[in-house]
Amino acid sequence: MAHPSPIPSELIVRQHERYSCSMPARLRVIPDDAVQITLSRSAGDGSGWVACTLVDCSSGGLGVQLPVFFPRGARVQIQVLNPAPAQGASPELFKGVARVQRVSMVDRTPTYYAGCLLVSGGSGMAQIRALLDFIRSSGAKRAE
Repeated sequence: MAHPSPIPSELIVRQHERYSCSMPARLRVIPDDAVQITLSRSAGDGSGWVACTLVDCSSGGLGVQLPVFFPRGARVQIQVLNPAPAQGASPELFKGVARVQRVSMVDRTPTYYAGCLLVSGGSGMAQIRALLDFIRSSGAKRAE
C-alpha cells in the first residue's frame, strides 16, 4: 500500500536505499520512556504493543502504518513478524529500537505513517540485512 510522503519529495534526503513492503509488525514505547508517553489500554493489545504494518524498510530505518499516534522523538521497540513462519522458526524477522523521526496522518480511520530511525537492533546490522534480504526475496520494489 502506497503512502503519501510526509514532506515534499524534493526535501527528502535519503542515505539508504528503501524497499516497499507490507508486513505485519508491532511496536511499543520503550519501557524507559513509558512514564512520558502512556498509551491507553484500549490502544493495541493492552500490554503496550500496537499492531502495525511495515510499509518500507532500509538499512537505516523503517516506515510503519499504525492506528495510534506516536509523537516525533518517541523511542519505540519494534518487531517485524514473519508473515508465514516455518514450523519451529521464530515468528520475528527483526526486533530492535527506533526513534520516530516523522509522523503524518494518511487516513481518517485514523491511520498514521511513522518514519523510524533505527537506534539499535538486537544483533545489529546483521539482523536488518537479513530483513532486507527477506523483503527483496519477496519481490519488493525499490521505494521512490
